[in-house]
Amino acid sequence: MRRPLRVLLSLLLAALLPLGAACAEGCTIVHLSDLHYLSPTLTDGGEAFMTLLREGDGKVTHYTPQLLRAFIGEMLALRPDAVVVSGDLTMNGALQSHRELASQLEELVDAGISVFVLPGNHDLAKGAYRFTEAGAVIVEGTSGEDFAALYGRCGYDGALARDPDTWSYTAEVVPGVRLLLVDVNAEGMAGSLTRALLDWTEAQLQEAQAAGDLVIGISHQNLLEHNEQFTTDYVIGYALMLRRQWERYGVPLHLSGHLHIQHIARSNGLTDIAASSLSVWPLQYGIVTVGEDAIRYETHPVDVSAWAAENVVEDANLLDFDRYARDFFDLCNRTRLTKRMAGWALPDEDRQAMQALFLRLNAPYFAGRPLTGLDTSELALWDSYLPEYPTTAYLHAMLLHPEQDSNTLLLPLSR
Repeated sequence: MRRPLRVLLSLLLAALLPLGAACAEGCTIVHLSDLHYLSPTLTDGGEAFMTLLREGDGKVTHYTPQLLRAFIGEMLALRPDAVVVSGDLTMNGALQSHRELASQLEELVDAGISVFVLPGNHDLAKGAYRFTEAGAVIVEGTSGEDFAALYGRCGYDGALARDPDTWSYTAEVVPGVRLLLVDVNAEGMAGSLTRALLDWTEAQLQEAQAAGDLVIGISHQNLLEHNEQFTTDYVIGYALMLRRQWERYGVPLHLSGHLHIQHIARSNGLTDIAASSLSVWPLQYGIVTVGEDAIRYETHPVDVSAWAAENVVEDANLLDFDRYARDFFDLCNRTRLTKRMAGWALPDEDRQAMQALFLRLNAPYFAGRPLTGLDTSELALWDSYLPEYPTTAYLHAMLLHPEQDSNTLLLPLSR
């Protein structure tokens, strides 16, 4: 059975669960983040470009056009109530990339599927780049005004309310269920909340409360800390103020991205799901099903190989894309780690063992999967040679909750 069909069956089963009066026919939201789409016109696919990618965190940016087509096909088959893209839609904010992406997302809108987007820290840029063997060439970037106009049919034009100073807005998914999308990437914000924006979100929460609506929060940067090594520039600046609002008004769920690591964090009754990057293995998105008594969450990978086979694509990488994306993820991390370790005075045997452990832990951690059968004693070499090094602390942070599975969630509701 192909994955899209399995996903469809899971949605049909979820629809049979008891649902509240506010969403009597079911309410299903697909959440993805950090696609980092790059127009094929902005790269020659040459060695300079591929070297840049191999020194990254594993994004298959060179295949994002095909990944997007496969995702669009799955959404047309699943037909959720809404698709939410929580920022970093593009690699570097190039206007051409946004134009192509917006056009393809509108295919979902034309099919009756609501789409809601929010800019990330990579989406609004005065100058972006086209990549060639001769070097990077500046191309036209995207302003906030451009962004809201291009994605008008993907949230902005039909918003219940829009903040006048940022690209934040409130939207209705179905009667009784609202999204409150909070933007902290507008010009001059640098990832932090402002008093004016907090006043605006407070007003939106008051309106939703008066209407008796359930609110789900959305942002690009994280609302809660997901890893002690990723706080500054990852968690929203002054996030505590927004968290207190969410707690006062009973917002049960927040969806974010930015981290590229699939992870669920919880605090004081609030849950923040940081979605992994759609363009990083395992190429997954989340399905949120709102019922009368609970919110259910489950991740699903995009089946690019099925799309490639159906469209008679001859690229061997696309025909076995899960394997390719995993191998590329490991290659990128090995490349970065090898470069980082080059100057360390370590015995080769210990260097290889340390690198192997990092690669063995990093892939399942990025995918949000349990790190079963592992403990901190395996970090002895890292602790011995590099006790104060950030990578050592990162490895320890992975193992704080090794059994955690961040790919599923059942969140009871008290309404």
